Amino acid sequence: MPIQKSEQKQHLLLLPSWSLFKLCYLLSLLKLAPPSLDVNNAFLHGNLDEEVYTKLPPDYSLFTKITRTSSTFVLVYVNDIIARSKKGIFLCQRKYTLDILKDARLLGAKPSAFPMEQQLHMTPTNGTSLSDPCAYRRPVGHLIYLTVTRLDIVYSVHILSRFMQDPRTTHMDAAIRVLRYLKGTPGKGILLSSSNPHTVSGFCDSDWAGCPVTRRSTTGFCVFLGANPISWKTKKQTPMAEISFG
Repeated sequence: MPIQKSEQKQHLLLLPSWSLFKLCYLLSLLKLAPPSLDVNNAFLHGNLDEEVYTKLPPDYSLFTKITRTSSTFVLVYVNDIIARSKKGIFLCQRKYTLDILKDARLLGAKPSAFPMEQQLHMTPTNGTSLSDPCAYRRPVGHLIYLTVTRLDIVYSVHILSRFMQDPRTTHMDAAIRVLRYLKGTPGKGILLSSSNPHTVSGFCDSDWAGCPVTRRSTTGFCVFLGANPISWKTKKQTPMAEISFG
């Protein structure tokens, strides 16, 4: 179906699944159920002066809002990540989580109650180097994508990602614990409530010089719109210059 030109302003947003959390405010305002439409998608980098469209992937959702002066389309293509109900929109990567466990051959593993031990301080030289570094890099790479909907593993995955260059046995043990934690919680996700106050609040915490090598801190924050999380991040402290006065 070609896109018709008109005098209205048209906005088309094509977002990969890692940008889903950025949609929560927009979707909570639109309060629209994603219709199943057989349409083509246009990749816009400015005004639409010609037909530029390709076939859409099979799994997608289209959200629209049309007024007298403008039309807004938000197109999200994902893998069974969105569920809609009267309570709101639930973002969950259960299938992807199970695929990670299957790939790591841990579907039958004993679940862990927490993703990482408290006060765990790993260094690049802990343990012995793995004979196959990809055995570590592959699941950790998958876990980075999973943090799109799993705030509870963001800190743990951030720590694990520091050792991708030369992963060792202790790093692998920590990664397996995160996977065992996911074994017991594959269906966790984010509920974006449809009845939610538009008040913004934020929380942050730090491990205060938690890195045993650099003595730098790791800080995490999470911003909520009402009860809905809309932004979160874990970041290692940037280097600071030391100044002394004699």
